[in-house]
Amino acid sequence: MKSNFAIILKRGAAFLILPLGLSFGQEKISADLENRPAGDAVDVIVQYKTQPTSRHFNRALGRNGRIKRTFLHIPAAAYSSVSREMLEDLRSDPEVTYVSPDREVSGLDDFTLKSINYIPNVNNYYVNLNRAKAAGMAIAFVDSGITPHLNFDWYLNTKSRIVYNQSFVDSDPTDRYGHGTHVAGLALGMDNVTDPVPATLSFWGPAPDASIVNLKVLDATGKGSDSGVIAAIDRAIALKATYNIRVLNLSLGRPVMESYKTDPLCQAVERAWKAGIVVVVAAGNNGRDNSFGNFGYGTITSPGNDPYVITVGAMNDKQDWDRSNDTIATYSSKGPTPIDHIVKPDLVAPGNRAISIQAPGSTLVSQYPLNRPATSAYLVKGSSTASPDFFTLSGTSMAAPVVSGVAALLVDLDGTRTPDQ
Repeated sequence: MKSNFAIILKRGAAFLILPLGLSFGQEKISADLENRPAGDAVDVIVQYKTQPTSRHFNRALGRNGRIKRTFLHIPAAAYSSVSREMLEDLRSDPEVTYVSPDREVSGLDDFTLKSINYIPNVNNYYVNLNRAKAAGMAIAFVDSGITPHLNFDWYLNTKSRIVYNQSFVDSDPTDRYGHGTHVAGLALGMDNVTDPVPATLSFWGPAPDASIVNLKVLDATGKGSDSGVIAAIDRAIALKATYNIRVLNLSLGRPVMESYKTDPLCQAVERAWKAGIVVVVAAGNNGRDNSFGNFGYGTITSPGNDPYVITVGAMNDKQDWDRSNDTIATYSSKGPTPIDHIVKPDLVAPGNRAISIQAPGSTLVSQYPLNRPATSAYLVKGSSTASPDFFTLSGTSMAAPVVSGVAALLVDLDGTRTPDQ
């Protein structure tokens, strides 16, 4: 019998259950702000009905607020050390639509291309067309940064395909965590390392002729903030025409705390969607979470809960080329989405034990040295020496860029295609 109830939101020690089709009223102040002690100052993101101007900022400054970030294309602003008095003033402002904390966000191969039917079908199709794969367009990565590497250069060339770098957490756009480099390699990495020498395996992303826009929002521990991610999305929209950014990859997320209609991360990705950018988001890695007896259902993370983005779950390709034995990875988060009950994820892609480009000396590489494959795994004359170039990770973070690379190919074949198509 079909259930009339759905898990919608984890609060405190339990999941709240509401009948399907019901949801909380859209309050102007998020629940996790309402519950803060009166004297507890907090960093917040304020969403406005229209793009805020100096008039809006001055109202906040006049109440001892401090501007943390402003955005060009997203009608919002981030303020720091906001008092309860200022929160109440924001509640009474008719031009404010929603106020929420500036929450923490975190970052969530050889067989991969075969598993998505890239080899031989898609590759042969492009070869027959005598066409480069997604040349002339860029994929933007909102992640932990990207460290330059031979495999991010043009094929057998020393010119980098990284056309833009900006960090929203520090002054260094390189990857200190080791996540963003790996993610970018899965979407559009070339193999300038093994291709010129005798090798048993090579490593390519689906869109090896695309350019890279590096927007760093996660620090060396893999942590960031809502406002940093929103600032990066805002920047991607601003750079769309300059670099022909047609795909935006977010292999990160946080728990869903409100409807996508008011969630600031979701509202930001919708702005990118409206600008004509395909937004691809990792579903989350909470599929094994049975703490509340839900068997991992209702664990999609934000902004993957937004219906306007492509939310990607992970599958296990069993480290072989046989597509018939692929299964959903046990850790991959499952829908429906909390609060809004939207069916997610939209797609699944290989994400288990995916080999991609290594960011040497980064946190993940230092913490998990055994994740570096031996050079004998891919070179004819390799040895037991750990690879200086490649690294293995698992997660929906790895599955999302595979879809981003394929999305770039689809847009490449028909530049009029919209994100919805």
